[in-house]
Amino acid sequence: MRGYAILAIILLLMAGPYSHAGENDKPPVNQGAKTEAFHQLFSSLFNQWDINHDGALDLTEIDTAINDPSVQGNESAIAVVFRRHLLRDQRDKTNEINELSLAEVLSLADDPQVQRAISGDARHIQSINHSLFLPEDPNLVSFHQGSMGDCYFLAVAGALVYYQPQMVRAMIKPEADGSFEVRFGNGKNVAVGPLTDAELILGATEGRSHGIWLSVLEKAFAELQKQNKERKTGQEIGADQAVFSDFIGRGGNYRSVIVLFTGHHTAAAPMGRWFKQDPQDAAEKMDGLLTKISSEHRLAVVATSHDKSKILPKGIPHGHALAVLGYNAAARTVVMFNPWGNTFRPRGPAGLVNGYPTRQGIFDVPLTDFMQTFSGFTYETDKPALVDDNQVNPSPAKLIEQFKNSQIFWQQFEIAEKIVALHDTNVLQSPVLTDDLTNEDRHVRGNAALIFAALGDNRGFDVIENILNDRSSRPEGQGDGYPWTLQGQIAADRYDAAHLFGDLKNPRAVPVLIPLLQDDEVNYIVPWSLGAIGDKRAIPALIEALDDKAPSIRVLAIYALEMLDAVQALPRLRELLNDHQRSNFGDLVTVADAAHEAIIKLTPPASANPGKPGAAAWQTTLRVEATNGDPSLVPCFAGFRMFYTVPAPAAAILESQPHAQLEPFLGKLRTQLPPWGASTVGEWMDIVRHGLRGTPGVITNTITAANGIVCSTQLMPVYYYSESLGTN
Repeated sequence: MRGYAILAIILLLMAGPYSHAGENDKPPVNQGAKTEAFHQLFSSLFNQWDINHDGALDLTEIDTAINDPSVQGNESAIAVVFRRHLLRDQRDKTNEINELSLAEVLSLADDPQVQRAISGDARHIQSINHSLFLPEDPNLVSFHQGSMGDCYFLAVAGALVYYQPQMVRAMIKPEADGSFEVRFGNGKNVAVGPLTDAELILGATEGRSHGIWLSVLEKAFAELQKQNKERKTGQEIGADQAVFSDFIGRGGNYRSVIVLFTGHHTAAAPMGRWFKQDPQDAAEKMDGLLTKISSEHRLAVVATSHDKSKILPKGIPHGHALAVLGYNAAARTVVMFNPWGNTFRPRGPAGLVNGYPTRQGIFDVPLTDFMQTFSGFTYETDKPALVDDNQVNPSPAKLIEQFKNSQIFWQQFEIAEKIVALHDTNVLQSPVLTDDLTNEDRHVRGNAALIFAALGDNRGFDVIENILNDRSSRPEGQGDGYPWTLQGQIAADRYDAAHLFGDLKNPRAVPVLIPLLQDDEVNYIVPWSLGAIGDKRAIPALIEALDDKAPSIRVLAIYALEMLDAVQALPRLRELLNDHQRSNFGDLVTVADAAHEAIIKLTPPASANPGKPGAAAWQTTLRVEATNGDPSLVPCFAGFRMFYTVPAPAAAILESQPHAQLEPFLGKLRTQLPPWGASTVGEWMDIVRHGLRGTPGVITNTITAANGIVCSTQLMPVYYYSESLGTN
């Protein structure tokens, strides 16, 4: 307690005497008295922590203090300062005996920079909210890497928080004694003791706006790394021999972290080599890969080179791991997350030199810049890593045992899918599975029911339907929300049941799900389930859902109509092209953007004659323009009878636009000469994008393929189908 009293004196001295001075006047600080107070505090702690009374503090004694829960507040800040100073001396080879004498400790007390650091850390400790989760947690807004070099771990954690925040909540179970049980996605469970104040200083940056969940994950990961090291060396590592930052704070392998969090294997794309060999081909490969990964919400991480001679965009450091949060295929930009959680404003145009505008660690990078800046692109696959790699064909009994022992419901769901894939109805005789049909945890009950229903036993379907209608009281389940509430658990259970119907793809579920489009508790999963089932009876109800008051539901209904190939929805979708309200999930797309995408996918390709897609739609549009007063558009060269024609996807884009929205683009196309000749489909895509820039509501999305050649006119390059003209 003496340390707290001395720190209070120090903070009072730093504040200076009370005064009515103006706001810009700084009160004087009694530096001598402050230094003397630090001397007393350092000397007192030195004597307490010198366990062997040899007149010096070694790393073992300092680590003992850091791992001691009774060392709190300013004392923990001093322990961290001592450790950092000793390790720095070891790295610089200025301390050959690897310990701090009392004289060295008192010298640190004299250093104003050390004094400020300790006072700042002491105030920081007082500001930390020691709850595990606050109501808004986990999120990326309050996500900040601390002083440890564990970006490889936090980049993966950030991606998981972005895509599956509730999964992170479900991973951590608080115990009554202040410890935690952390259950990772690959089945690894680890017990974590209460975090000491010193560990909170060493780990991720904490504060008032969020709980300590991120530091708990760091400590759990460190415990696993410690156990791995003990197995390899056969030596137990005592609490006085290391702190948790030693195991994870000096860099690591983000591939193994992805497996740890997800239970899935990883794959890597050599985009650097691709880019060197053929930049254009590399861009197309990465465009397809990023589109797939983003749509499936797979975790992905990249890194920057440790080679300081390679110049990186400002704001992006060397030897650093960052998460890939998504991909905008229309703009060809990659959404990145820096686990620093920083803010950065480029001084000059954004790009490879000045960097990219960053807010709370999130920034967008053009695809070509992305491939030149980052390396080591690693992503989560759909190949499970839950079963031992050597066990290629696990037995039904082994899978049922894994199902029984699984503690995380989504992990258990994956095991259920493996059981179904065996197509062995004998598993339905297992007491484990039959008992779980009445398990008090509705998530477990639903996973067991999935197996029964998928293997043709109607009991499974009935159990899932009953969960949807079940609002009865229940004990705390697997904790889909924190703090737990009955209403929150009911909502989570019903959501899971509605999702299971989509996983089953059983048309029998359609009449059960359609009324739930009006149920605010689960309606945000129902459109996906209806789309996944694939029964067109759901189309009228989904078209009605396009009038829902919530833009997210309207977007989800659009996605479902795409899945169902609902061409009859096109008239209603065109009415949404001016609906610019944003959804609140994923890439936060607007209703209009989602409608544009759907129109493109659902519009049947037009053709000038059989086998000539694209030409007729484009020529028809231009003839309309010519009728409205611009005969110069048709034809391009009267003598050659050429029309402006484009690939089918581009024609679908342009034909779907109302005249008022199409006209600004055509005006640009007629009057602005691009600085290049369109010799490839990719270059034509650039022309479309440049032409549409600034045109409200007009899609600038993908043009995927074309057969044709290029001709140059006096106005600009035009793309056409030579086959449709019969002449070059």
